[in-house]
Amino acid sequence: MEQPENISFKKLDDLLFDEENARFAGLQSKASQLDIAKNLWEEMHLDELIISIAVNGYYIHEPLLVIEKQKKYIVVEGNRRLAAVKILLDPKFAKYVGAKPDDLLKISKKRAKELNELPVMIYGNRRELWSYLSFRHINGPRSWSAISKAEFVDYLHEQGIGFEEILRSTGDRNRTSIKLYNGLMVLRQGEEKTRFSRGDFNATKLNFSHLYTLIQYPVTRRYLGIEKHDYYKPFPKNPVPKSKFKELEELLIWIFGSRKLKKEGIIKSQNPDLRMLDDVIGYAEALDCLRETGNLSDAHEYTEQEDRRLESYVIRAERNIRKAKSVEDAFKGDKVLVDKVRSIMEISNEMLNKMQASIKE
Repeated sequence: MEQPENISFKKLDDLLFDEENARFAGLQSKASQLDIAKNLWEEMHLDELIISIAVNGYYIHEPLLVIEKQKKYIVVEGNRRLAAVKILLDPKFAKYVGAKPDDLLKISKKRAKELNELPVMIYGNRRELWSYLSFRHINGPRSWSAISKAEFVDYLHEQGIGFEEILRSTGDRNRTSIKLYNGLMVLRQGEEKTRFSRGDFNATKLNFSHLYTLIQYPVTRRYLGIEKHDYYKPFPKNPVPKSKFKELEELLIWIFGSRKLKKEGIIKSQNPDLRMLDDVIGYAEALDCLRETGNLSDAHEYTEQEDRRLESYVIRAERNIRKAKSVEDAFKGDKVLVDKVRSIMEISNEMLNKMQASIKE
């Protein structure tokens, strides 16, 4: 196969994972090369990629994008592929990440020799790479998670690249990059100023999109004291005022949960739960209910007018009584249950008499 222009080959030992990669934002600040490989193994499901490379070799038309540093090459784009090759060839990496023999294929000496040098495209600095990478990861077909996109936008900004330039380069007409960045500023402040921790969330995954969407809603913005910040423009580094740190902690734990505090996130789906939470935050009685019970549906009932709530409660009560009546033959003589039914009857009679008297008037 003909070698594409601008591609050269570098030895595997000279290729290093990019410690500044936004994908590794959750790792400790001084993560080793082995730690990064382990993170990729655990988070990026490398087993199929490793098998493909073992069987088919490395595809020359997918070079690693690198920058040179002290006679080594930092892989800015392609860390997942680099990890697959290092785990496949280097027993030290395989052992550290926890790869078992069944996860790896035995490869021939010829294949090992081929993989000992990988195709790369060398860039002079990160800035030369940013335009390509920003489109690929923010709007491209192989996009990152929302939190990784936010970290990447922040990284570009820290490199001195203006937000308008980022938007222009990626064709981001909806200003999603800025919304991601704003969500990240709120999240980071929560980690710094409250008990919330990104590593402590109590859900199947960190649904960062819930946060950056919710802080666009007017009621939530007032609740956090960030209503003066236009969410179409970049927030400052610490957008939430000190007087609202309690509310910030509450909101983050409602969204993401906390294993340490033994609380689950209350947002089960973006629609309708985010709008329901925004509604609840705007009503003192509903907010008190949420704080006391942690039940979003129950709390949301307090956002309705009293006559609507009365109707809803009565309809549900009748439905539940009919369900109980359908299984009354299962009663086993529990006196406590008898007392509860008697209480229901007394409350119902009291309500009925009051309602009938009201109609007569």
